[in-house]
Amino acid sequence: MSRHKDARHSWRRVGSTEAPFLEAAIAWLEPILAAGPIPTAEVMRRAAEAGIAARTAYRALHALGGRTRRRGYGGPYFWELRPQAAAQPSEGTR
Repeated sequence: MSRHKDARHSWRRVGSTEAPFLEAAIAWLEPILAAGPIPTAEVMRRAAEAGIAARTAYRALHALGGRTRRRGYGGPYFWELRPQAAAQPSEGTR
């Protein structure tokens, strides 16, 4: 695996010092996305207010099985859970 690919996929191998931040970000983001798609700018504003780094928020999005999608041609991006991810309960609620 190349160095570049390692960096791109590092969210999958969370180190012990990053795990609490990622877990907190996941717990924070999951109910927000469960309510439906939300503009990326709004997610970033809320994350900053909650003390969550933008990169950690993106890692949480991917850990939840979420995605970003653009609405319309040249429109804003939204964060959302994929339909199968929204239907599955998180590990903590099983």
